[in-house]
Amino acid sequence: MTGTSSRHHRSEPLAGGVHSTSPADSEATDRMLDMVYELESLREQLALQVQAETQARVELASVRQRYFELCEVAPIGYLSIDRSFRIRSANLRSSLLFEIDRRALSNMKLDELFHATAMARLRHAASAVLAKDLPVTLKHLAARKLVKELTVTLAHADDSLLLAVFEEVSDGPAEERARTRDAELQTILDAVGTGIVTVDAEGRIRTCNQGAVTLFDCPATQLVGTPLVRLVPELGVIPKLGHHELTARVGTRKVPVEVSVTTGAPAPATLVVALSDISERKQGQRERNEALLRFNQIAEHITDAFYVAMGSSGESLYVSPAFARLYGRPLVAHQSEPWPRLRWVHEDDRPRVSEGVQALWAGGAFDIEYRVVHPNGDVRTLHDRAFMLPDERRVTGIVRDVTHERAIEEGLRQAQRLEAMGTLASGVAHDFNNLLMGLGGCVQLARVRIAPEHAAQSYLHRASEAILRGANLTRQILRIGETGRAPEGSVVLDDVLWRLRDVLKSVLGDAVTLTLSLGATERHIAGEPADIEQILVNLVTNARDAMPKGGTLDIITTVVENDVILDIEDSGAGMTPEVQARVFEPFFTTKDQTRGTGLGLATVFALVRRLRGTVTLDSELGRGTLVRTRFPLAEPRVERRPPDSTYPPQSDGTVLIVDDDPLVRLTVETHLEALGYRMVIASSAEEAVEICEDQTIKIDVMVSDVMMPGMLGPQLFETLRNRYKKFPVVYMSAHPQEELVRQGHLPDGARVLAKPFDAAALSEALNLALANDRTARETLSRRLFVIDDDVDIAEGLKEILELEGHTVGVAHSAEEALRVVPVFRPDVVFCDVTLGAGADGFELTMALKRDPRVEHATFIGLTGLQTSAVKVQGRQAGMLRVLAKPISTDKLVAVLKSLPI
Repeated sequence: MTGTSSRHHRSEPLAGGVHSTSPADSEATDRMLDMVYELESLREQLALQVQAETQARVELASVRQRYFELCEVAPIGYLSIDRSFRIRSANLRSSLLFEIDRRALSNMKLDELFHATAMARLRHAASAVLAKDLPVTLKHLAARKLVKELTVTLAHADDSLLLAVFEEVSDGPAEERARTRDAELQTILDAVGTGIVTVDAEGRIRTCNQGAVTLFDCPATQLVGTPLVRLVPELGVIPKLGHHELTARVGTRKVPVEVSVTTGAPAPATLVVALSDISERKQGQRERNEALLRFNQIAEHITDAFYVAMGSSGESLYVSPAFARLYGRPLVAHQSEPWPRLRWVHEDDRPRVSEGVQALWAGGAFDIEYRVVHPNGDVRTLHDRAFMLPDERRVTGIVRDVTHERAIEEGLRQAQRLEAMGTLASGVAHDFNNLLMGLGGCVQLARVRIAPEHAAQSYLHRASEAILRGANLTRQILRIGETGRAPEGSVVLDDVLWRLRDVLKSVLGDAVTLTLSLGATERHIAGEPADIEQILVNLVTNARDAMPKGGTLDIITTVVENDVILDIEDSGAGMTPEVQARVFEPFFTTKDQTRGTGLGLATVFALVRRLRGTVTLDSELGRGTLVRTRFPLAEPRVERRPPDSTYPPQSDGTVLIVDDDPLVRLTVETHLEALGYRMVIASSAEEAVEICEDQTIKIDVMVSDVMMPGMLGPQLFETLRNRYKKFPVVYMSAHPQEELVRQGHLPDGARVLAKPFDAAALSEALNLALANDRTARETLSRRLFVIDDDVDIAEGLKEILELEGHTVGVAHSAEEALRVVPVFRPDVVFCDVTLGAGADGFELTMALKRDPRVEHATFIGLTGLQTSAVKVQGRQAGMLRVLAKPISTDKLVAVLKSLPI
């Protein structure tokens, strides 16, 4: 219709014009008319398009309204999510399904709605949807806050969005219970500390619990889909069924894990793998192994023995290696012998051990000493302490060998008895020896006055022998009590044995074969040769008496650790246990009175004890006796010997005899008269002083008792030397010289005659004293100087030294000495190391020695302290030696004689 109108309008002529036109105008008109026609056609088409678009908008709005109504009222949940799993939009059902307001639900992340395992499945499914552009449906997906399960379908909406369709699985009560059970199971699995994962047929992790997340320190989203072999390489691509202890990789660390692999149900292709971190268990096991190793090392190296036994049967659960030594049986025997091994206990001690076991069962303590008998007959004393473990009914205990300790204790008790006896003997020895000395003098006088052929001479001879035996008996008793005196020298036991071998053979006689086996060559022990000789002679004599019909005697020396062992074993009759228990007691003997006094082994015990050794005896009837002595090794020391006289014997001179016992004075007078000496006799110290006051009496030597009432012999001697003319002295005493020195009654190095003594001993002592006196008098006079802040000491030394014929100077302070000594030009300077006013004798010595006038002098220190405490300082200061105060005249003379001229 429109087109017809146009064409009609075009055929009409123009108004007011003429019908005749030119050809050019006609062509322009036609073109214009065509353009108008085209514009009208376009307008009509645009109107039709606008009408169609309007209709489409109406229809789209209608569709959107229907879709919105359909989505809102749909019984399933719709969520639009982006690639970060954040919710962009949600329908009403989603809000109801998750029980979260729709406005709050928007912009939440799915991680807030689902458990880690479910979220891992969602992420894995989303990756598949985006890769293949195909929807994926996941069933039995547990929501975080809901007990119910959901079925989820993921679809690719556009490049940036995913559509998640959630449908609640609610197909009936059975399925609801299954969902509830599965949700509870998931909660339980997450609460279990053990890591649990399921693995598919390709070895990849399908699901995991919170324990696995914690173990591998990795989120569940990364664990799901990861090959398990990457986390536990030793497990293999497809884990093997069973239990394994392997190593897992946790970051850069290696963690020991215990792995248990089982098949899944109802899908056998699925494997369930439980993994537990056993680091703490491994560490505890290492610590237990280290503790066990330390225990074994201790148990194998200490001398005590440990054991664990069942309380009911006594079966041994553990015994340490020391048991083999303590019981003398291999460890295998201990496993079969039930505790407390009564068969091995000495029969006399078994009842006591049984009572201790019964007390232990009753809740008491088992703390007993008993003896065990080794298969070789050796008897050891053990101290056994056991404890009951109530929870396990086991007995654990420790056993210690106390044989040596009990021997030492018994030795100590024996030493105490001997010391007590020695103390008693020392109390009576003085009077007894004086008595013996007087008797000896009387016997000697009688023998002189009776004709040699007189019948009484034989009786007097027997009386002399009895006196000598009594004197020897007293010396033995006194020596038994000398256990506290330390030996001064050292000897090589093998050397003494070798020198004494002929003597020992003569003691044994021809019927006994002596064998020496010396294995302690050049090893020193403390003591003097006389001590060792007496020990050997006493032991050999005792062994000889045990073999009246002959036999063998073996003497063996060995070195064990730091001890020299001396074994003397005979093949004699042996001893009963009762005799062995008393064999070292003084005066105990099984011999008749004519063959022994019972002091032989007691003396051995005392001497060995004094030498810091031990002695034990092992004997059995019919099997002989073994006496074992142990001496500790000692540093070589030079034995102190008295100086030998180089002068011929003298029997001329006047002797002052001082003793409060008239019989002793008579005996000494008799000896001196026989020797040709002149005598002056005093019955007390006061009488001796009066005799010396008589200037007409010239005394050459004094013989004085040490212990006298009123004044001791050494005190008398010092008094006479200080007041009157100097002369030597020989002391007499019924007490041991060492005891007198130790108690301070006698100066060290003094000449002492032990009462009783004969004329020969007296003659030797007098000759030696007079010879030394002549040597002292012949010593050149020297210039001596004494420095001491104590005026009495300084002046006393000056007087003594001047009596010796020396020129002596004195200073009482360091300042005075520095002025006077260089001018005096001394040969020897005696300097106190501790001067008054804080002055130091060492510093004074060094100062004086720097002076050219004194540098060649010999300096000797004087001290009231222990010389060992200042000896080093003295040497450093230039002192030749340091002497302890008080100093006797003999000591000063000896020191001066030892100095070079």
